[in-house]
Amino acid sequence: MAGGHFRCRNGAGEVRADVPLRRPISPERPLWIVHVDTWNTADPERIIEMVPEDIRPYVVFNISLSATDATCHDGFAVCDSWLKACAQKRVWSMVQCASGGHSRFSDHDLTVYEDYFRKYPNFIGWNFAEQFWGFGDKNEDGTTTPSFLERLSLFGDILKICHRYGGYLVVSFTQAYYSADMMPIAYMKRNAEVNRLLTEHPEHFICCEKYTMQNGFFDIESNCLGAWLGGYAGYYGIRFDACGWSTDDGNPNTSNDQDLEPFVKASGAIPIMEHVMLTG
Repeated sequence: MAGGHFRCRNGAGEVRADVPLRRPISPERPLWIVHVDTWNTADPERIIEMVPEDIRPYVVFNISLSATDATCHDGFAVCDSWLKACAQKRVWSMVQCASGGHSRFSDHDLTVYEDYFRKYPNFIGWNFAEQFWGFGDKNEDGTTTPSFLERLSLFGDILKICHRYGGYLVVSFTQAYYSADMMPIAYMKRNAEVNRLLTEHPEHFICCEKYTMQNGFFDIESNCLGAWLGGYAGYYGIRFDACGWSTDDGNPNTSNDQDLEPFVKASGAIPIMEHVMLTG
């Protein structure tokens, strides 16, 4: 499991929507997203109980569906099972339906994105991870993943749904100039409706930089932090993941596979702590 730490755009208090946010975020009510890979341990009650009871009000469990059909055949069944368990345990939840371009749900059928808000009062939104790869690719069933512009259009539709129900759209980015046309700033440059929504109602958007790549840290930070500082994201977050460096042994089949000098986790703690302390 991994977590994210967030701060609100208006540091003096909670960011308000026309419809009250289901789970407002403020300095007094911080939010920690706890990532759960549902295909690893299909036991929601045990996962929830791993979090100390006094911390649970500050936690939202991110129900992550696999990026492949092989390990998640039915996203609807998985989500319903986990969301019911979260509701019974009275904890906040959200669904990560996509990693890259591949999603367990359609980018064009909007009913699912609204249904969970209707069915579960503890459901607070949708999470899209690593939105820079896998667009326009062939799926295992012969279908094709959406283009980035189609995904961007979906973001606009989800933001409207979040505005109706007081929820959040959470998007993480983890690439540098190689994917400049898909950086957070591109959301406002390439889709006029997303630009309008993020300008008028940024409180529904959580922009995260994700620690995955071995390069481009400053590019990723400047885009994600900049979306918050510029007022286009109500909240800014850091999403943790495995990252680091290794020695290139010159073999393209083994380079950067950390077989020579494994990345020591503790060595990554200092820059992450410094970053969190700097940004709040």
